[in-house]
Amino acid sequence: MLTKFQEHINHTDLLPPNSKLVVAVSGGVDSVTLLNLLAQLQGFYNWQLVIAHFDHKVRADSYKDAELVARLAGTFDFPYYLYQYTDKLKTEAAMRKARYEFLESVRGELNYDFVVTAHHNDDRIETAIFNSIRGADRGGITALRARRDNLVRPMLPYSKAEIITYANIQNLPYREDSTNTDLGFSRNFVRHVLVPQGSLVYRNFHHSFTNRLNTLSALNTKIDSALSRVLEELSVKNSESEVELDKVLYRGLSTEVATSLLVHIVQTLKPGTGITKQNIVRAEHFLQTAKSGSSQHLKNGLHLEVGYDTLKVTCQSSESVSSLARSTHVLTTKKPFVNEDFVVALHTSSTNSQSELAIVPQKLFVRHRQPGDRMSPVGMQGSKKLQDIFVDKKISRSQRDSWPVVVNDRNEVVWLPLITADRRFVIDTKSTPDAVQYLTCNLEK
Repeated sequence: MLTKFQEHINHTDLLPPNSKLVVAVSGGVDSVTLLNLLAQLQGFYNWQLVIAHFDHKVRADSYKDAELVARLAGTFDFPYYLYQYTDKLKTEAAMRKARYEFLESVRGELNYDFVVTAHHNDDRIETAIFNSIRGADRGGITALRARRDNLVRPMLPYSKAEIITYANIQNLPYREDSTNTDLGFSRNFVRHVLVPQGSLVYRNFHHSFTNRLNTLSALNTKIDSALSRVLEELSVKNSESEVELDKVLYRGLSTEVATSLLVHIVQTLKPGTGITKQNIVRAEHFLQTAKSGSSQHLKNGLHLEVGYDTLKVTCQSSESVSSLARSTHVLTTKKPFVNEDFVVALHTSSTNSQSELAIVPQKLFVRHRQPGDRMSPVGMQGSKKLQDIFVDKKISRSQRDSWPVVVNDRNEVVWLPLITADRRFVIDTKSTPDAVQYLTCNLEK
């Protein structure tokens, strides 16, 4: 599979030499295989790789996924970025949106070239069926493309069976996500019921379906090229954030062409934007009928204005997710955490340092604060938000973003260096002298 993968990379130029890549790794077989392939070819192509893991917090044992990914990052010596989803809205769409926002935030803040995901051919078929059921247009049916803006999917030619076979032959460690078999998730119904039925009824189901998707993708490319020419003819002024159209020419288009052009404009301004069919119909109707001086704001940052002679379409960018691209450092006795202000170190024996903290032995990581962080400070009852602890200690906003937070493999806060520790993990060295880890923190000079 490694040879086929390299040939695919060479043929498609999806990941050019010297590229800087953010690899999305869930801990499942697909992403672990992708990471293994990229790591083996890293030296040949001179890629720079970092690993990003999004913990959805849907399962009680999801911390074990993060732990495995952290171990893999340590094995390859790649920087590791972890984010924990704390929003109460646990729908598939909400979590998918948050996940891609996190991955893009890592890429943007590091100024890397691409986010790389492990979607494969089975995912492509499932997505086409799933989106068709939801009433998607031609673009939604072929949504899983090899490249979309800064997002690259180099595994699309390979089946799930090929990936599992490779992982098992290579003895790669990976996690099985129990929610992948939960038919309560609509995508799992497609994966475990509809697709297997298709394979039972039609012997060449996967092959035929893939060929049809390839044909539709090629047709979409031609249609998009034609719409680009129409857009060029109708445009009065264009920029990265807005398009201004000749009102008379636009209103002279048929409803079907006008609607398709509007979708094309939105995808040009903001690739990957999810605009519902209802919103597009409303937007097209507004542009066709509204009086001069009217404006309308729709969901997902779509803003419309009707002038005397022109129509303006603006796709406002969503707020950037700040502080998500904070590296999660795997803390070991040989690898202390070091930034511009702090040095956090782990020891197996006491150093007699004033900042020394004795804790229960466990796997430790150092990251920066995240939304919803809480701990149970020594000397207090109950728990308290890190935000409130920082305020009480009069730590400035700028300092809070760079302050190290020591957590365990369950993403529980163990220590806020030089401020307070969580009483659940602090131990008395006099009573248990043998089962102790020691943490120290020093300020960089």
